[in-house]
Amino acid sequence: MKEDGLAKIMVLYASIGSGHKKAAEAIVSSLRSQEVIQDVLLVDVLSLMNPLYRFLVPRGYISLARYCPAVLGLLYRISDRSFSLLPPVIFLRSIVSRLFSCGFRTFIRGSAPNVIVCSHFLPMELLSTDLMKEVSPLLFVSVTDIIPHAFWVAPEVDRYFVASGESLKKMKQLGVPAEKVIVSGIPVHPSFHRDGTACGADIQPENPLRLLVVGGGAGVAPIEKLLGALSINVLPISVTVVTGSNRALFRRIFLKRSSYPFPLVVRGYARKMSLLMEKADLVITKPGGLTTAECLAMGKPMLLFSPIPGQEEDNRDVLAGWGAARYLMHPEEAFFFLELLIKDRRILFSMRDSAKERGRPDASSVICQEVLCSLHKTRRRDDGKSLSEKISRVGRMAFSKWF
Repeated sequence: MKEDGLAKIMVLYASIGSGHKKAAEAIVSSLRSQEVIQDVLLVDVLSLMNPLYRFLVPRGYISLARYCPAVLGLLYRISDRSFSLLPPVIFLRSIVSRLFSCGFRTFIRGSAPNVIVCSHFLPMELLSTDLMKEVSPLLFVSVTDIIPHAFWVAPEVDRYFVASGESLKKMKQLGVPAEKVIVSGIPVHPSFHRDGTACGADIQPENPLRLLVVGGGAGVAPIEKLLGALSINVLPISVTVVTGSNRALFRRIFLKRSSYPFPLVVRGYARKMSLLMEKADLVITKPGGLTTAECLAMGKPMLLFSPIPGQEEDNRDVLAGWGAARYLMHPEEAFFFLELLIKDRRILFSMRDSAKERGRPDASSVICQEVLCSLHKTRRRDDGKSLSEKISRVGRMAFSKWF
């Protein structure tokens, strides 16, 4: 621990999709509100990797999701459930990652954080056993999907934060002791902490149903097909579409907006997504971990479509099982489901209540408090050591830096 009693904390994510960064930012926001924290660093580990790795990994994942989703789903399932194949898969991944991670290892050694919090499993792979022994931080992991994959599990982790009871059950199946797991929810930004159900109090049959459509940022979700399905006939709806960083999609929808038989607003990257979500009666989205966690935190029912095979399929199934969401096998089904909702708003009310019940807007605060509690326990344990023990530990760290 620092001599002044303050702690240095590093929050690591990987910019493969936007959700991991959002979770990391939510954790950082909670940590920075605490006076006992000396410094909180938010770091994208890809920025510290070899440029070739930084270029290939995110684009490879998006390309597989867009053009070969079945292959991506197969790889996900094989590495998660076929335990005869899991060790060699993890070994090969870790070897490849370490070959390109010289900058990351140097950065961790130079920063010497007291605590590392990960919102993606890539940093966990890079934090090898020898590096963890050398720097000796506490290691916390916030799992950003409802059902964890085996890649999230590592022996050096002190505490896992997961979304739900279903997540805890899966962690136990993966061999993680229950005492290492806390059901905190997936961390969302403080702007999503308010109750969004009050804005839906005017959901009456005579009022248009307000829809928020998100999930087109990576170009994976078929947003245009969905809008076409909603245009089969005239429905009393209004639609806001958020296209994220996908400028081509924004232009195409913007130029055609007057051709749709309902009011349509198109937005690019939305910095105040919580405000858009607050005004919506129903959110139509891919079942990504962070977007669905934001919906739950605000008590918003969801219509889910186009999941990326693997983790998003698991998210979809759990959310539907809770009653907080329905899902479309094909975008063409959207019109008929909305027609049913408009005729019977009680379905929407039931979904909204289920979403509100499952929402965990306080997840980042739970993680923050557990980090502080663990720091306090560690400080007390270190204070009880003799001077010779402390010197011995420092000597081992200095020795391992050079060998």
